[in-house]
Amino acid sequence: MHGYDHRSFATLNPYQLKQELEKTKRAIVQACPVSPEQLIDVRPPNGLFTPNTLRLLRQWGYRPVMWSVVPEDWVHPGISTVVQRVLDQVQNGSVIVLHDGYYGGRDVAETVDRLIITLQARGYQFGTIADLWSNAQKPPR
Repeated sequence: MHGYDHRSFATLNPYQLKQELEKTKRAIVQACPVSPEQLIDVRPPNGLFTPNTLRLLRQWGYRPVMWSVVPEDWVHPGISTVVQRVLDQVQNGSVIVLHDGYYGGRDVAETVDRLIITLQARGYQFGTIADLWSNAQKPPR
């Protein structure tokens, strides 16, 4: 999940933060075939967590998540540029952040189409954040 109004979590009091997360969760549940209990991973707007925000998220049963690839698509550099930026940074286990709607990425659908084909051709597989958490819990072989 992410912030519903994209307000920095660091600027919200606990009540506002909880409302922001609950509003986001309701919107996702209405739009997607998921249960609210599945929505526990939270990526903060602008990547800003504070110790207090992290404490509250954990207290409420959320897992904080960050990214490892951010191609700055919100500045509209063009699909080819965004794709190349991702390809230059991606590696196994990468979390790629792309934007749609008001905060960027008007070309996000076409960007994703190109990325999926190209990354699969390079041998990458796609998974969920839950998959990454699960793999992180397994002891190394």
